Amino acid sequence: MSPSRLRARLDRLAPACSGKGGRGDRWRRHHLQLKESSEGLSKSEKPELAQLNALLAEEDRILERAWPLRGKELAAKFRGGEPLSAAETRELAELEERLPPPDEWFVALGQRYRAALERFKQNTATGRD
Repeated sequence: MSPSRLRARLDRLAPACSGKGGRGDRWRRHHLQLKESSEGLSKSEKPELAQLNALLAEEDRILERAWPLRGKELAAKFRGGEPLSAAETRELAELEERLPPPDEWFVALGQRYRAALERFKQNTATGRD
């Protein structure tokens, strides 16, 4: 089977957008955007990408506003930067309420990270490396 026929077959098997938003649709959109920039999209993929962009537009706007606020919050916590104002804290809380819940693997990763950070703090407090 030639590479072009294999690619065509894989493209037919690729899942179309679910229309629910979420990680699957984000991954599909990312895949289509990469394909668009490298080899171009087929006629059936162009409307699918437009549909995914429309579906995820609100979530994109929320993330675009939340990321700088999260960055400022982390800079204040770890580098002693300027803390969030009361209005920014309120806005960040409202934005995070509107975002979809994180995937289970992401929550588990955060829990492991917090446990490792706690072990690190205990080891540095006792003088162990």
